[in-house]
Amino acid sequence: MTHNMYRMVSGIPQGQLQSFQWDLKTCFSDEVVLLINRILETQENLTTISLLTDGDCIVTRIKYAPCAINLAQLSKLQHLSWRGLKRYVDFESVRQFIAAHGAQLKTLHLDLIGWDTARLAWRQVFRRTADKHAILPQNFFAQCVLGLPLEEKSYTLLTALQRLTLSQVSFSPMEVQLTGALNVGQLQALQLINCPGTFRFLRQIVHSGMPLKLKLLELTFNPEKLNQITDESQDNITETVKAFLEAFSGLIDLYLMLPTVSWDGMCQSMLHHKSTLRRLITHGLWRTEVGFQQDGDLFGSPEFRPRISHDPGLEFLGISASISEMCTITVPTILFPHF
Repeated sequence: MTHNMYRMVSGIPQGQLQSFQWDLKTCFSDEVVLLINRILETQENLTTISLLTDGDCIVTRIKYAPCAINLAQLSKLQHLSWRGLKRYVDFESVRQFIAAHGAQLKTLHLDLIGWDTARLAWRQVFRRTADKHAILPQNFFAQCVLGLPLEEKSYTLLTALQRLTLSQVSFSPMEVQLTGALNVGQLQALQLINCPGTFRFLRQIVHSGMPLKLKLLELTFNPEKLNQITDESQDNITETVKAFLEAFSGLIDLYLMLPTVSWDGMCQSMLHHKSTLRRLITHGLWRTEVGFQQDGDLFGSPEFRPRISHDPGLEFLGISASISEMCTITVPTILFPHF
């Protein structure tokens, strides 16, 4: 397969491509990495890269794939998406690019699939290659990929960043440093999906008092997706999200998937964006007696009274609901497409 792909790649005129996607969700063998690097070497005008790799590659195999994708050679790259990165050299690729060209990055989407497994895979190689006296970082992504120090103060790094999507990336214990490094005050879109330390990070943003320009916000947090000793579902989520929503105005898109919270209070905070909000999706998670999270029926809940849904400016409304409830209730002016 790779032989045929080499022939195909050789036929692409140099400098012609502006975007490149690798969405095969495969483990990165050295052969595949060399192929991708060959493409990147001849396509210096690339501004967008999207990679989808296998986040379930066996950790013990990582050491047999030492080749890294050379992103740092792409001096015009502005949009980077990588879902499924896990190998130590994958993080090295991102680190080298950010060190060389991070200031020009406008869009960053990183999905580690699982924070714990990515951290363990990174530590395996770090212990073998680092000086024997080297101290393991508290947060390898913040300290070693972004290059942030432990000192609690704000740092500038990704100064052009406008759209940020992070999945299974921990903020702890670097919330203060990451607030500045990720250019939060200038972001147009922020999507945080099952990231450890999410709510401490949001509180730090509010505490900093920085003005926000967000037009799109997604907060997805399912405790079952995180292997944590500390149960963040008890981390004052309702008040944290309310305070964050009330700290600014101007949202056009709002997507919330949260464990047990006071949705009545949450709806009050949504009204802060009533004049601009066009798309709203809410998905409640209820905690069962045995501690698991299950989809909640917000549609039939007396706590969920989204008065904002009656605003004529709202174009799309999604609410988690049970099929049985929807069969017995008819609301002709509202679409409920999200189950």
